[in-house]
Amino acid sequence: MMIEEIEYALDTLGLDGVMISSNIGGHYFGDPFLEPVLAELDRRVRGRRRFGIGPRSPRGR
Repeated sequence: MMIEEIEYALDTLGLDGVMISSNIGGHYFGDPFLEPVLAELDRRVRGRRRFGIGPRSPRGR
């Protein structure tokens, strides 16, 4: 689902970049759950678009 949202934002809407939270549904950077998403962002964004990470409180706080 997240990869489809990235595709929609960049391909259909033509956005200039992507921003994601540092905690996505309780998953943090380094979690294998996010590896496909981060790989897709790396493929699509590197050197061509902006990418940002927004801080977010840990899940449950």
